[in-house]
Amino acid sequence: MPPGVLEAANEVLQPYLRVAADGSTKVMSDDGDAEIYGLGTNGLMFARLTGRHIWDVFYEVACAGNWAIMPAGCPACVPAADILAQVPDELREEALVVNSSEDVLRAVRRS
Repeated sequence: MPPGVLEAANEVLQPYLRVAADGSTKVMSDDGDAEIYGLGTNGLMFARLTGRHIWDVFYEVACAGNWAIMPAGCPACVPAADILAQVPDELREEALVVNSSEDVLRAVRRS
């Protein structure tokens, strides 16, 4: 991973992080939230996304981290073509280059 990428992803994510009543960390947007796992590592997992704007956060973090988005049951989505090389061989053929959170949502809804 290029230097500074993890820091860039964390910087994008930081304003949206909140500690929930149960002590877990959540990502909060103006209209929804998501559970997050893997903070501070070279990859994150967002789960149980609610609302529309949380998908924007999800996409912005993936762009900043130079990470593939791998929704369960959907093709891998990458925010830049050069990230395709990071996608496992068996998933690369169906992978999609996405230009927005709306593209990711479309892929999820089609699956």
